[in-house]
Amino acid sequence: MNVRWTRRAEADLTDQCDHIAKEDPALAARIGADIFATVEGLSDFPFRGRAGRVDGTRELVLAGLPWIAVYAVTDSTVIILRLLHGAQTYPGEEA
Repeated sequence: MNVRWTRRAEADLTDQCDHIAKEDPALAARIGADIFATVEGLSDFPFRGRAGRVDGTRELVLAGLPWIAVYAVTDSTVIILRLLHGAQTYPGEEA
């Protein structure tokens, strides 16, 4: 199964890594690579994540990291919709 990142999800990953890189560029590179590899693993196990808060989505909590990958599964593709930090208010929810 293919994994495709939306522009918004790519921007989420870039923003998170840029934020970390201000303090530790090497750590940002490692975390970015870990996130990418974990999310790309959905190609083999697309239903590994829990049912999402939004109908038609799933959520993969990234082990050992404070991020959640929000994604949707079609017949042939896993579409990464967002990469959210666990401390963020979920889109559409009030704080």
